[in-house]
Amino acid sequence: MGSITGGGRYDNLIGMFCKTPYPATGTSFGLERLIAVLEEMAGQDTRQSKTQVLVALFDKSLLGETVRVAKMLRDAGINTEIYFEADKLKKQLTYASNKSIPLVVILGSDEFKNKTVALRNMQLGQQEIIAQHDLVHTVKERL
Repeated sequence: MGSITGGGRYDNLIGMFCKTPYPATGTSFGLERLIAVLEEMAGQDTRQSKTQVLVALFDKSLLGETVRVAKMLRDAGINTEIYFEADKLKKQLTYASNKSIPLVVILGSDEFKNKTVALRNMQLGQQEIIAQHDLVHTVKERL
């Protein structure tokens, strides 16, 4: 790419245009180079996330359980993100889709009572109910 800015001392430059020499410094900005890089990046999908699993926050009262599930996945080496707002599930799924996050774990009150989670495969649009103790194994299989 080369440099974007450059500069230095230009003590004799002003004296070339008037009779009195003045000490000076200056810099230039490579706007054309920056535009070229931005245009090149515009063709790339920069929204891609390293997150492999999004743990949706279905109900604020389940925040502690949501964090516990996310920690379980993280401890297994799975890049996991928590959606910290109890927004509508559709909004959370849209977020995962926009970030290209392949799996979403949904822990609602029914799942909490049954010690299960819903695991949604964003690429296939399929959802399955699995036991919490099988989550890490199942996620690793789906990735």
